This record gives sequence, C-alpha cells and structure tokens, in this order.
Amino acid sequence: MKLFALMKWTLREWGQRLSYTQLAIAALLLLAIGLQWRVLQPLQQQVMTQQLAVKQLQQQTAQASTAKSATLTVNTPIQPLATLEQQFKAFLPPLTQRNGQLLKIQQLAKQQQLSIGQIDYQYQSTSVLALTQTQLRFSLTGSETQLMTFIALLLAQHPNLAISRLSVEQTDALAHNQQLTLEAQLWFKTEGV
Repeated sequence: MKLFALMKWTLREWGQRLSYTQLAIAALLLLAIGLQWRVLQPLQQQVMTQQLAVKQLQQQTAQASTAKSATLTVNTPIQPLATLEQQFKAFLPPLTQRNGQLLKIQQLAKQQQLSIGQIDYQYQSTSVLALTQTQLRFSLTGSETQLMTFIALLLAQHPNLAISRLSVEQTDALAHNQQLTLEAQLWFKTEGV
C-alpha cells in the first residue's frame, strides 16, 4: 500500500513540474511501451516459434540429403532432354498456389480496410527435399487494431507462412495510422525428383 501511495505522490509531483506538452510526450512514451509489450512481444514469440520450426525442417532436409547422397551412383548415363526438362519443372514453384495465396493476402488486406503496397517476392528451392520457399516483403497502412487483426488472420489462414520480420512506423498521429512492413516466407511442396 505504501508503494502505491509513493507512486501516486511521485506522479503528482511530476504532473506539477511538467508542462502539458511534456505530459503528453510522457503519455505517448508510456503508450508506446505498452504497445511493445502488448502487441509486438506476442508476435515476436510467434516469429521465434516459426523460425524454430523452419530450422527443424532445414535440419531434416540436411539429414535427408546425407541419406540420399549415400544412395547416389557416380556413373549415371546421360539422360534424355525430356527427362531433364521434367526434373527442372518439378523444382519450379507451384505458380497457381503461390499466386492464389498472394491474391488471398491482398483480399484479406482489403477486407480489413488496409492500404497494401506492392508485394515483392523471390524464389528459393531446395534440391534435396521437394520444397520451394517464396520470400515476401510488403507494407500495410492502417490502424493498430486493423493491423493486429490482419496478422492474426494471415497466420491462421496460411499455415505455410513464416513471418521473419515486422516493423511498425507511425505515419499519421492524428488519424492513428501506422505503417507495418512485413517480411515472410511461404513454403510450398513441389514434385521434386
């Protein structure tokens, strides 16, 4: 009880010493700290668990590559061009799945009344397991609750999405708009060889 009274007295003293502008700045700082603990910490924990799952998947990939390399023969005959073309196409990312998910991400942003920027992406594929990774980067603009709802729905609707980085920036203090830049990976299963 004494601690609460001491805190109340300290706040009253600070309130009398500071101007309204300084009090508003202090309140905004406290709000930013609260936002950090309330919003970004759970998101960072989700990112860490997703990254751990990706690392485990990569370890399984490495183990599978060592097992597969032991069964390969050195003297393989020259394969016909049609076979090589089929193997090449097997490692291409499934464009219909990727395009469908990118379209769903844009539709989800529009449903949440967010302004979404252009989605930049690039591919990476593994030669051992039949997996393809598409790295995404895009920005959204909207209110804090709209952005939080979008991220929750995005993770729920796309289980093959792993968020690697989030950054939030205040764009319009009067309208309470924030810009969120999101970097993520979409994992797809391909045919492989």
